[in-house]
Amino acid sequence: MLRRLTAQLKSAVELDRAGDDLDDWRPVKVRNALVESVAVRSRLLIDFLYGYGSRADDTLAEHYVEGKWAPVELDRRARVSRT
Repeated sequence: MLRRLTAQLKSAVELDRAGDDLDDWRPVKVRNALVESVAVRSRLLIDFLYGYGSRADDTLAEHYVEGKWAPVELDRRARVSRT
């Protein structure tokens, strides 16, 4: 889902760069919903992989790996803000 949503937003950026009217592509409400959905799904994926802010009942990637789960260090600029 995240990959498809990102592709949708990428096509919007390409249309905008080409000078096309984005309202012909999607109304502003739909574009805002796409952006919000990408942000929420990105945050969920990061939480799943890295366990940020996890609670005892959260399902994390480490639950599916034998041994110690050690994700690659995530660049702070790549994180989706939780604020």
